Amino acid sequence: MARRWFLFYLMLVYWIGVGAKANVPTMQMFCTDKGVLVTTTQNNVTFEICTDNLCKRYDSGKPTVLATFPPEYTLQDYRVTLKWNRERETATMETVCKALDFCENVDCWLCAQVLFNPECWPIGAIATVMIILYFFVATCYLLLYVPMTIGKPIRLLLYGIHLLLAFIVVRTGWRLIKLIRNMANRRDHIRRRRMLIALAILFYLTTPLPYEVTACQQVDVFEHQSTVCSLSKKGQTCNITTTELLKLNTFKREACLRVLYNSTLVSNVKVRWEGLYLNCEQEMLYFTRPALLKVLDSKRCPHMGSCTGEKCANINSTTLIPELKEANRYPGRTGCFESCGGFGCDCFYLSSGCLFYRIFAVPTTTTVYGIFRCTRWSQQVKLEVTVENFHYEKGKQQHNVMIKPNIPVQLPAIRLTMTSVSLPPTPLLHSHFITNGQETSIWDRDKIPNLICASQKDAVQSNCSIAEDCRCAPAESKIKCECSTINVEEEFNHLEAKLPIKSAAWELATRKKDNKVIAKIPDMVSADITINFRSTLDIVSLIIYDDHCTVENAVLHGCYRCSQGAQSTIRCTSDRDTLGEILCGQDSFVVPCSQQSPESLLRFNFDTARQLLKCTISCGSITNSFVITGVLKYTGRLSIVFASMLEGNSTTYNTFQWPDISHVVDVILNWYKTLLFGLAVLALVLLLSYIYLPTVGLRMCRLLTQSVLTLLGCPLKVMVHLLRKLRGHRQGQHNSLRGKHEKVF
Repeated sequence: MARRWFLFYLMLVYWIGVGAKANVPTMQMFCTDKGVLVTTTQNNVTFEICTDNLCKRYDSGKPTVLATFPPEYTLQDYRVTLKWNRERETATMETVCKALDFCENVDCWLCAQVLFNPECWPIGAIATVMIILYFFVATCYLLLYVPMTIGKPIRLLLYGIHLLLAFIVVRTGWRLIKLIRNMANRRDHIRRRRMLIALAILFYLTTPLPYEVTACQQVDVFEHQSTVCSLSKKGQTCNITTTELLKLNTFKREACLRVLYNSTLVSNVKVRWEGLYLNCEQEMLYFTRPALLKVLDSKRCPHMGSCTGEKCANINSTTLIPELKEANRYPGRTGCFESCGGFGCDCFYLSSGCLFYRIFAVPTTTTVYGIFRCTRWSQQVKLEVTVENFHYEKGKQQHNVMIKPNIPVQLPAIRLTMTSVSLPPTPLLHSHFITNGQETSIWDRDKIPNLICASQKDAVQSNCSIAEDCRCAPAESKIKCECSTINVEEEFNHLEAKLPIKSAAWELATRKKDNKVIAKIPDMVSADITINFRSTLDIVSLIIYDDHCTVENAVLHGCYRCSQGAQSTIRCTSDRDTLGEILCGQDSFVVPCSQQSPESLLRFNFDTARQLLKCTISCGSITNSFVITGVLKYTGRLSIVFASMLEGNSTTYNTFQWPDISHVVDVILNWYKTLLFGLAVLALVLLLSYIYLPTVGLRMCRLLTQSVLTLLGCPLKVMVHLLRKLRGHRQGQHNSLRGKHEKVF
C-alpha cells in the first residue's frame, strides 16, 4: 500500500516538473555590468532589444547574446524592451537596469566622448588633441606653403577667386556711385525728397539698434493668491485660494507650488510631467487576407463554347466564363486574347479562336487583416500630482492623472486644466497600420495587397476585389503572366514594423484592452496647465515644530546640456516623521525625513560639467547645510543630428550641444607633464614631416601607387602571358601541319 502511494506521489511530482518546464519562457534577459544578457532556448531566433530611442536587432543561433548600448543611454537607470516572434505572435519583455559607469563603458579611442570627457581618460584626451593639431597644421602647411604639385593649383585657384570677388565688388561699387550721382543731379524736388526719405528708412533698418533680448524659462508664469480668514468661538479659520499657470515640458519636467501662511510653509504641491500620449482615432481603409495569385486559361475554337458572336469583344474583367469555372469561385479578373484557328490549331472553322484566362487570388489562411490610418490624434498628458501637507496626519497624497486639453480634472483641493499643447513635426504619424485584432504593425502605404475587402464579413466570405499588376501575353494555346504578389502575412510579421516601436522622435505602442495605437512624444513638447488650489486651515491647530533635519553630502551624476539631466540621491534624517525644505540655488525641493532616513531623488539641469551646489535643508526654523558635487558627462553626438535630419524630425534635444570647453582645458592643464610631452612629440613629428614630406613623402606615395598598380595589373599580365602562349602554341601546330602537307605534296 505504501508503495502505491509512493508511485502516486512520484507521478504528481513528475507532472509538476513537466508543467513547470513547459512554463519556462523561451527568452530571458538579465542586467549585467557590461549590458543586457539575453538567453534563449530556441535555435536561430531573431529578436530586437531597445532602450530609450535606440533599437538593435540580433540574428544569432547562440543561446546567449550580450547586448551593449552606448554609455549615454546607460548613464542613468534605463528601461530595456525585448521583442521577438513566438508562434506567429510578438512577445515583449521589459525590465529596468541600474545605471552603469560612464567611463568604463566608453569603447572608442579617438572620439568625442574621450575628448570632451577628459576625466575618464586624460591621456587619451591629450592624444586626441595632439592628433587634431597635427592634422590641422599639416593640412594648412600642405595647402598653403609646400611647393608641391597640388599646392600651386590650389593657390592659383584661391588667387583667381580673390580677383573675381574684387572685380565684382569694384564694378558694383562703381555702378552704385554712378547711380547716386545721376540721382543727385536731378532737380526734381519731389523725387529728391522721396530719395532722402528712402535713404533714411534704409539707414534706420540697417543700423543696429541698442536693444536687449532676454530669455528665461520660468515655470510660474501667472500667479494669483488670496487668503480669507474668519473668527469664531473655536478660533480662526482661513481659506487659501491659489491660481497658478505652469509651463511644463520635457526639459523642465517638475514644478512645485508652495503654499505659505505668514511666511510659514503650509503645503507643497508638486506636478511632474510623465509624458504626452496621442491616441489614434482609427479610420479603417479596407480589409484583406493573405492570398496567392494564380492564372487559369482555356483555349476554345471559333463557334465553340463561349467563343461565339463577337468573341473577345464581349469579355470584360467581371465576366464569368464557364470554361474557367474553377477560378470563378475566387475574386479575380477575366481576360481574353484572340488565338489561332483552322486545321493547324485543331479547329474546324478558318477564323480566329479565343484564349480565355482569369487571374484570381486564392486565400492561403483564414486570418483577416485590417488596414487603417489615424485621421486624428487626441492628446493626453500624464501627470503625477503630489500634495504634501505639513500639519496633518497622512497629509501626503499622490495622484496619477491623464489630462486632456480644456477638460478640468478635479482632485482633492486641486483642479487641473490643460489650456494648450505644442507638438514637434511628426510626419511618421501619418503612416498606415495593419492589425489582425490582437497585434498591430506599420504598413507600407505604397504596397497594395492582392485582396481588397469592404468589411470583415466580406473578407471571411471572400467577397472581395482583386488588386494586381499582372502583365499577360499569349503563347500559342497558353497564357503567360508576370505578377507581383504581396505577402501580407510576411509583411505583418516583420519584427522591425511590429508595435511597440521606439525611435528618436516618437514611441508607438498598442493599448492592451482595445488594441488601440498610442504614440508617445519624448522631446520638444510643452503644455500650459492651470492649477486651482483651495485649502482650509485651522489656525488653532497650526503648530510649527522646529525639527533638526540633516542631510549628508551627496554626489551628483548625469549629463549636462541633455534631456536626461543630472540627479542626486540623498537621505534626510530627523527625530520624527516630517518634511524638509531643500534650497539649492534657484531649485527647491520638499523631501520626507525620519529616523529611518528615507531616500529621495533630486533632479537638476545644468549647462556646465563641474558642479558644486551649496544646499540648505530646513524643518521649521532650524536650517542645516550640505553640499552636492560632481562632474557631469557630455553625451552629444553628431550621428543623432544627422539621423533626425534624414528622417525629417527636428527637435531641440536632437540638435548638436556644444561641450564645456573650459572643463576640458582645466583637466588637460592639470596633466601638464603629459601635455608638455605630447607637445614635444607633436613638434618632433611636425619637424620630421617638414623635412621628409616634400621628398620622402612623395617617394612613398609614388612607391605606394606603383605597388597598388602592380598588384592590380599582375592578374592582367598573367592573363596576357597565357593568351600569348596559347596563341603561339596554336600557331606552332598550324605551321607543323602545313610543313607535313608540303612534304606529302
